[in-house]
Amino acid sequence: MEQVAQQLANANIGAEQPARQRHGLRPLAPKIGKNPSGQTVELTSNMAKLSTAANTPIYKYDVNIVLVYKNGDGAEVAIEKSKSTKSGSAHDVDKALCRNVFDMAMQKLKGFNGQNSFYDLQASMYTLKKLPMEADFSVTLTTGVSAAPNFVRAVFTLKAVATTYQASTNDLRRTATSAPALADKSILEALSLFISGPALANPEVSTVGGCVHYFNGAVQGFTPRYYEGDTFSALGVSKGVKMVEGGVMMNTEMKVTLFHQDNEPLINVMKSFRCFSPNLGLDSKDGINVAKSLKGLEFFCNYGKLKDMGNERRIVKALDFGGSARSTTFLLDNKPISVEAYFQNKYGERLAYPNLMTVVVKGRNGARSNLPAELLVLCPNQKVTNERMVVKNQQAELIRDAAAVPEKRMQFTQNAAQAVGIHSKNVMNFIRVEESTKLKAVVLNKPNIKFSTPKPVEFDARVPTDFKINGNFVMPAKLDNWEVVFMRNEEVCDFTKRISQLMSQRGMSIQPPVVTFISGGGDLPNLFEKARSSKRQLLMFVFRKSVTLHAQIKSLEQKFDILTQEVTLETAEKIFRQPQTLQNIVNKTNMKLGGLNYRIDSTVLNPNILFIGFETSSKGGAGDGPVSIGFAANMMTNHQQFAGGYIYAPQARDTYGSVVGPVLKQILGVVRRTRKDPPQEIIMYFNGVTEGQYGLINEVYSEEIKKTIMAIKPDWRPRLMIIATSKAHNERFYQLEVFC
Repeated sequence: MEQVAQQLANANIGAEQPARQRHGLRPLAPKIGKNPSGQTVELTSNMAKLSTAANTPIYKYDVNIVLVYKNGDGAEVAIEKSKSTKSGSAHDVDKALCRNVFDMAMQKLKGFNGQNSFYDLQASMYTLKKLPMEADFSVTLTTGVSAAPNFVRAVFTLKAVATTYQASTNDLRRTATSAPALADKSILEALSLFISGPALANPEVSTVGGCVHYFNGAVQGFTPRYYEGDTFSALGVSKGVKMVEGGVMMNTEMKVTLFHQDNEPLINVMKSFRCFSPNLGLDSKDGINVAKSLKGLEFFCNYGKLKDMGNERRIVKALDFGGSARSTTFLLDNKPISVEAYFQNKYGERLAYPNLMTVVVKGRNGARSNLPAELLVLCPNQKVTNERMVVKNQQAELIRDAAAVPEKRMQFTQNAAQAVGIHSKNVMNFIRVEESTKLKAVVLNKPNIKFSTPKPVEFDARVPTDFKINGNFVMPAKLDNWEVVFMRNEEVCDFTKRISQLMSQRGMSIQPPVVTFISGGGDLPNLFEKARSSKRQLLMFVFRKSVTLHAQIKSLEQKFDILTQEVTLETAEKIFRQPQTLQNIVNKTNMKLGGLNYRIDSTVLNPNILFIGFETSSKGGAGDGPVSIGFAANMMTNHQQFAGGYIYAPQARDTYGSVVGPVLKQILGVVRRTRKDPPQEIIMYFNGVTEGQYGLINEVYSEEIKKTIMAIKPDWRPRLMIIATSKAHNERFYQLEVFC
């Protein structure tokens, strides 16, 4: 082990890195044994075993693609495209250019026919046969590469990597080891790339993140949805190759998402909204809504010398929207000029929609600039983010399509895999893909759930997860100062009466709420201010689904430190015909107020075990925003009662590192006050980590946890278990008899 550590240290670059590279050399804890008891069932899965012939070499080659341009002074400037550091659409453009250069250059390599090879569109090429080249292969191209007026040439170089970096199928056994840093995943990456080859080469397939492939069209059993704003839904499939207990497996899982149209003029997109007018601007609700649906998108600038030149055009990102081209002015040579006049004078562009709102982008000098919408074209392969989903029912329909029932989900996955081209059972006569893996599983016994009476609940025979409540809540909360808020003229009659009655029936100490009406989000700050003055325990909002005030309500909840609960008006109307809906609302209210609805008789969930969970959430964008880290633990007086909170941390490779110690110290401080005896075991759960962080958790987090425990109580030695899981898992299991 010391020799391996020294080898890793010798490969170091930079004095500050040795400590970081050391992580992962300590073996992980042994795997816990399987549950030997319980009823077994047969399952099938979305995993298929991969097999390859032994001792089959995989040759790797370095690809270097450099484009040479002339700058304004006539000097040549070389830009490497095969190691693109760009992101988003600009990165996709670089990859498309590399594909074009690669194809043109490799046609000049005698004896190469493109078979049994894969190029990753950047700096690596893999082949199953050694290429017919004795030395580095280099080609200079002057035509067919770029239409830019200052383009000079492209230089393509192909070089075989050192034999020590070549892979072989014999390396598969090195992918699994108890010490994460010693696992060599390169062979798995190569297998994954070979399988993805047909999908990456298909122009009808959009690839996101390198491993999720969407088919741009109808797939058997799935019909795309089309919406205002020229967006459409697409069915795709994610793919992962990993070493598991049964060998090397590939899993495939259906995905549904929304896309913007590729290479569509922005003006056409805006016209697709029913509210469009030539004067559309931010002074109207419709204009604000359209701007929201387009903010953050990337566009080609379709004017100037590179007009209609495809990927050669400058790429900009919509940071915001602004005034019209006619009304927006800026200083040029110390004189004011309108955006409309500037584009007409400089580029000869006579705007057809001078009164339409403009797109605000980052200019070449870093300052913000306003561009006419009619001179922009959408870059391809852009997903519709949650923030841009403004069309009614758009998000709900997407969720419904993605949440296919098991029997349909499995079929949709297979259909999508076939459509994008990763369904082959024999990849290049090299990788054999077996049928879906079948396995046995143990069905866990149903929990023994009890309310205030000693008799356990009875489960519903038709819906196995539902049960009938018998008795009061175990810990009913007290609610004697609360407020229910409706939109003006949208009160649900008898809602407060029915909900109050059920709260009382479940043992809660309840007083009738104050009922308030508001006209819109502008009334919320004053509402919260008055609620704080009145010392309200809870504000319950009953609004239609179409009312988008959730973010504002949650922000004010934190600012004024008042609990809130949101119920859609559509849900509130169901309580009169669906008793379970009413019960669900009351259940949630009691828990929010610190109550406990029921207890579970369990040997696992007992007072001697402290469960602590961590979860992360971050918003999309440039990737530089804070990460929200949520945590919860059963640290209250009743060991089945969980409480928690969240904190913000900066984006970093080590997301949890700065918070584990302080949060654990806070939780253990509460436990000392609420428990007579300290727990004998602590189970910590981290969700959303990558395999590359396993060593960090095993070596750094574990030591920080032990240090914090000893600081609380030096002679306390609880058993510690850490569970780390990834959010990006796609393994699915289906009960076999459903498909027989």
